[in-house]
Amino acid sequence: MHRTISSAGSPPSVRNLNVDSGFEFPSDFQADQSNPLIDIDRLMASAGLSSSDKHIAVAVSGGSDSLALALLAEEWSRSHGVHITALTVDHGLRAESAEEASLVGDWLGSNGLSHHVLRWEGEKPASGIQVAARDARYGLMTNWCHTNGVTKLLLGHQLEDQAETFLFRLARGSGPDGLACMTPMVRRGGITLVRPLLTVSRRDLRRYLTEHGRPWIDDPSNENPAYTRTGLGKLSRDLSDRGVTPERLAALATSFAQVRAATDQIVAATMERFGTVHPEGYATCASDTFERLPAAAGQALLRYLLLLIGGKVYAPASGKLDRAVKRLRRPAGFSGLTLGGCVIRPSVRGLLIYRELTVSESETMTPGADILWQGVFRCRLDRDVAATPGLLRVAPLGDAGWRQVVQKIPALRGTSLPYPVQLTLPALFAGETVCAVPHLEYADFPSKKRGAAVFAPIFGAKFLGIGDR
Repeated sequence: MHRTISSAGSPPSVRNLNVDSGFEFPSDFQADQSNPLIDIDRLMASAGLSSSDKHIAVAVSGGSDSLALALLAEEWSRSHGVHITALTVDHGLRAESAEEASLVGDWLGSNGLSHHVLRWEGEKPASGIQVAARDARYGLMTNWCHTNGVTKLLLGHQLEDQAETFLFRLARGSGPDGLACMTPMVRRGGITLVRPLLTVSRRDLRRYLTEHGRPWIDDPSNENPAYTRTGLGKLSRDLSDRGVTPERLAALATSFAQVRAATDQIVAATMERFGTVHPEGYATCASDTFERLPAAAGQALLRYLLLLIGGKVYAPASGKLDRAVKRLRRPAGFSGLTLGGCVIRPSVRGLLIYRELTVSESETMTPGADILWQGVFRCRLDRDVAATPGLLRVAPLGDAGWRQVVQKIPALRGTSLPYPVQLTLPALFAGETVCAVPHLEYADFPSKKRGAAVFAPIFGAKFLGIGDR
């Protein structure tokens, strides 16, 4: 079987090699022959990495960017006493993907790097495959990190990726916040994603690999015109020929990131004065909060609240935020709206922002489980819970669940918690029976140790801020 692989001896243009041709790395290769164009010590330090990070994972697809990152990270780790583990996700979308993942493992293994292949099992969607594959990839890798006690995952996004992200978001009509593009560090699924190479060009990464005798795999889907990213890559190259280089586009993203940092300070000050975030997973703020703010600051505040309460990875498009803010700036006539997985409506406390109930929020819980539920609550179940395997699940309390709870503890009817928020609380169910609602201090199921019904912490649910997710 032949595959498109770039290798030492070939310039940036690609040549075909037989993957079974017995390619071996040069016996005299020394990892400390670093590329002077890539100061990995400076890049890792600027991304917040240090010797205190004892074990770090790196995502490696086999492409030039991620492969270079893995080798650079391994080079850096030698002088910092850090263990590096490479993770490759086999999406199973191409017949040769399993063989390619194994090949990447051989390449990295020859350099002493630990390597694991994570497979995306199950049925694949007929549409939106790139988004689904991306979500599956992050899910598999962050789950591996949780299981193995790793808190940081390196990603190989580089300069051209940042430029293409800027063009993609510009085409979508993103506002200043979206045009800030990718950040060097971001939390996702409880793991810190780190991008040390955002200022490094693909040309320099491939030069590094070529100088060190390293081949890489070119994924043919990257040239598929059906995908938006492919067209944006071509557009970026065309713009570069006209003086609009990736460096200039990335510099624009940096400028917008500075704007975002300034608006974040405004949001923090506004919430401190006019708003409150509650541990039950909702927020309140004064009815005239948005009327007091300039429109741009109001949009930044709304974006923050929607991401905080709704738990989604991305905020709604700038146009939707703008229309919502215009309604919120007229509190006298405002009756409510739904956006970003949240409901915003007036109440006796001012504006009430809470999660929208959906029918697909149930997730199986097993004794000893620790999950990030719906992107906002860290849910933990004691190992000593007596339960039939597969029976327990965490889901919103809902109206039927609330009726069960107050039937057993009528005093809960007097809670000050707004009723719509009560329905969204994370609850542990056995079938359709409510077993526990931590935020109401309600529990009704046995423990193997105690042999009787007990209250939390048998089942715990903690609302997390954006920076802790």
